[in-house]
Amino acid sequence: MAMVSFSLIRITILLSAPHAVKKVRNEVTKGEDRLTGGIVEYLCEVFQVFGIVRTGNLRDDPSYYNGSDYKEAILEVIKEYGIVYLFDIHGCTNDHGFDIGIGTFYGKNISHEIKEVEHIKNVLSKDFLV
Repeated sequence: MAMVSFSLIRITILLSAPHAVKKVRNEVTKGEDRLTGGIVEYLCEVFQVFGIVRTGNLRDDPSYYNGSDYKEAILEVIKEYGIVYLFDIHGCTNDHGFDIGIGTFYGKNISHEIKEVEHIKNVLSKDFLV
């Protein structure tokens, strides 16, 4: 039998579903991003990555306001487990023209090089409209 040389690489990823329940932004209640909580739970189980899902409505928008309990919990997980990538899972309507959107605020909200984001986009583009 031939010898095979390989190395296993495990990247610590955190998946987040901040809008799995209704949210309130600027005093207006908005609907939940349907199924995002279940999607995150499923992906975490299948890929053995970390996840955080909003399960109760605190009359806020956890990803919109700075200093929210949700954002603080994410920061704790990132620090404690050395998270490299955080993917926020959101829903959108069909009229957006894509299946998956990768928002980086023009590269301002990522600490990695944009080429890593482009690689992720290229991989996802094989099966989805990105």
